[in-house]
Amino acid sequence: MTTEQNVATKLTGGLKRLGLPQVTLRGKSNDLLLGWDESPWKTFHHVFSCDLAGSVSIVNFRTHPSRLRAIRTFKKDEADIMLEKLKILRQENVHLAREYYNYGNSVYVVFDDLPLTLKQVVACDYYPNDHEVSAILAQILSGLSYLHTHGFDHQSLTCSNILLGMDGTVQIAGLEFCVKSSPNQSDSIESVATIATLLMQKYEKSSGSKGIGDIERWPIDSQAFQFLQETDNVETVDDLKEYILASGKYSKEVLAGLARFTLISARTSYSYPPKP
Repeated sequence: MTTEQNVATKLTGGLKRLGLPQVTLRGKSNDLLLGWDESPWKTFHHVFSCDLAGSVSIVNFRTHPSRLRAIRTFKKDEADIMLEKLKILRQENVHLAREYYNYGNSVYVVFDDLPLTLKQVVACDYYPNDHEVSAILAQILSGLSYLHTHGFDHQSLTCSNILLGMDGTVQIAGLEFCVKSSPNQSDSIESVATIATLLMQKYEKSSGSKGIGDIERWPIDSQAFQFLQETDNVETVDDLKEYILASGKYSKEVLAGLARFTLISARTSYSYPPKP
């Protein structure tokens, strides 16, 4: 019987021998994470660097320059733990690695290019509506529930560590802050409540207590307001996930306009140095 490891090895060798353009490998969440013992710069061209839930290099394929990816670089002594997580965590609402390159003293991990964080959404002038807030929260809870199911606790679940793609995909990033332990349900629920509050009104109360100040924008019968109240009543992330799914049907596509506006108004740190 062929093992998964053998399959991965055969695929790796086959792709090199056939010279297939890797841009065609549009990965799915249940695909194996493949690794290559070669320089990533044979395949990719560095465009610029920026901060997206950590420092990343935005690159394009040398053979298909219109296709972008994001590369995170890890030192080899840090990479083993991260790669172990990335091989296990294969879900669409968790930062999904596509492949990695083991070269020199570093490991280069390739991700899809999700160009925004929720921190930028909060900072822009656009106020998400009820459906948009719910579509974001539903995806966060999907990813968070998945992490908990696999025994991981995310200890820095903030707007800065949640990515937003132009198609409305939301992914929990900052996986270096995920540790193997019994999930702290109350802290996770509190983090989600904080994110919901920031999406709704752009700030938290100075006292740190929950609450929405603008009840004209967010009346008490709005879905987002009701969700925020529910965070005081549930005991687990799965309870909160079931609540929001029962409240309505949400599609990530409704976030495309929000993502587009945020992209033209967002400010982020970046650099444009030459790289190999």
